[in-house]
Amino acid sequence: MIVIGIDPGSIVTGIGIVQQTQMGLRLVTQCEIRTRAYRTFNDKLKKIYDEILKLVALYSPTHISLETIFFSNNVQSALKLGHVRGCVLALAISQNLNILEYSPKQVKRIITGNGNASKEQVAYMVRIKLHPSTSEFSRIAYGWWRLLSSDALSTKNIEKRINTCLENNITTFDHADIYGSYQCEAYFGRVLKQIPSLRNQIELVTKSGIKLVHPDFPERKRKIYDLHSTHIVQSLEASLRKFGTDYVDVLLIHRPNPLCDFEDCAKGLTSVVETGKAKYVGVSNFSAWEFETLQSFLSIQLVTNQLEISLCNLKSFTDGSLHKCIERRATPMAWSPLGGGKMLLEPYDELGRKRLDMLVMLSRKYECNITQLALAWLLLHPANILPIIGTNQTRRIAEASYAVQIKLGEEDWFELWEVSTGARIP
Repeated sequence: MIVIGIDPGSIVTGIGIVQQTQMGLRLVTQCEIRTRAYRTFNDKLKKIYDEILKLVALYSPTHISLETIFFSNNVQSALKLGHVRGCVLALAISQNLNILEYSPKQVKRIITGNGNASKEQVAYMVRIKLHPSTSEFSRIAYGWWRLLSSDALSTKNIEKRINTCLENNITTFDHADIYGSYQCEAYFGRVLKQIPSLRNQIELVTKSGIKLVHPDFPERKRKIYDLHSTHIVQSLEASLRKFGTDYVDVLLIHRPNPLCDFEDCAKGLTSVVETGKAKYVGVSNFSAWEFETLQSFLSIQLVTNQLEISLCNLKSFTDGSLHKCIERRATPMAWSPLGGGKMLLEPYDELGRKRLDMLVMLSRKYECNITQLALAWLLLHPANILPIIGTNQTRRIAEASYAVQIKLGEEDWFELWEVSTGARIP
């Protein structure tokens, strides 16, 4: 089945064509039809009709999808939109295409879970690029570092958690080779091997660079960091075997190494991209200067720096890490965005009590819970911080996804900043 989706407009008409395959939905193409330059409205309609007809002839869709008529305060705009819809519908009927119509509320509900979401909220929910050169990732990621701390290790239960994420528009999954004492990737991989179609619905992020003392590696006497090119490649190949896939979307260097040979490290990162084992590469826990030093040895772009960022840990706001991401157009990912759960528990100090009180007060104002508010605080930052949640409870996964719909006011953002730093801004 091939569907051509139309977002009709008298100035810009948006087009998207998707194909249903055994591996899931595949984006075939997307484009716009711009008609501002045409002098008469009839000429605009003819342009729209002709261009869509060309796409129908080229891609042979079976269905056409567009929004239903909605009420507008601007009568003239509504009439013009009605004419464009009529033009599209006439074309669909003449080409024997099945017609699918969705109300704006249905579209918003599918994307955000809320039929009354604003355009800004829809835009936030629709995906994000880690760098202008990358494909898209979900606005919130899910991390699997706590997988072995739960009682739900069966393939069925892991699949349930994955499906809960997908139902709530969370498609980016964060791993590391060492998580769960080298076991988390294998548990996750059991589901991917059982349901191969899942691979095309998700983005896999994993990490390399830490060597733990472990029975599988009897030669190791202590924990060290290893950023040599050979270890980077071998570690990723081991991860791919556990996942049961031939590539990850992003490979990260887990932590900086004071003994790092940056040129050799860059060689390893370049190799995994050139061989197709990783689409993109990045780092984790790097300072701004460490990020820049490694980047200087690379012809490819580091697309992210995964940092500890939360209302409980504000270091990256002032040490240059976030600013380096902005400079390099790399989207930072935030691990432990809720402070490891600290901000949700009964505080043990005065600063924590004041922060919790402020979160509770503002959560009433925004009609959300404090988890959602704390994530919304991160999402507002211009670096486009991508939080990684890690709860084992499916209910809380669904709750966290709502954070993208909260548009926090700047004054309230600074209230939380001040109460978390314990000082007034100058």
